[in-house]
Amino acid sequence: MIKVSAIILAFSIALSGAALAQGKSKYKGGKGGGPEIQVPSSNDIFKIKTPGVPVINSSDIDIIRRFFNTNPDAFGGQKPKPLPPGIVKNMARGKPMPPGIYRTRFPGALNSQLPFYPGYEWTMIGNDVAIVAAATNVIVDLFRDRF
Repeated sequence: MIKVSAIILAFSIALSGAALAQGKSKYKGGKGGGPEIQVPSSNDIFKIKTPGVPVINSSDIDIIRRFFNTNPDAFGGQKPKPLPPGIVKNMARGKPMPPGIYRTRFPGALNSQLPFYPGYEWTMIGNDVAIVAAATNVIVDLFRDRF
């Protein structure tokens, strides 16, 4: 009886090892006949929003564009300049503001037209619009190159 148990145990271990080895090969680019893993692109990841966190929507952008079209001298008459490409690559939702980057807070007349989110600030970073967590300097939402 012990021999039979030992044989069954050895056989089951051999089968489970083969199944694990086969399972590993399934997910390496579709090799082994298994399903291919779908990895979302970075654009898809950034479309996912966390409930309760401020979001820049199209009506907010319309308000901002209308304000700057009617008040071209809101920032001293100068159009915002884009940031260097290396810095733009480091700016993303969920990441802290890159060190040494100057951001411009919106004028009070514009802030009064936009939704108020306690603990967050509307700001311009280069020619991008962002909502930044005031306490942590983390970018919560970002609208790129629209001005």
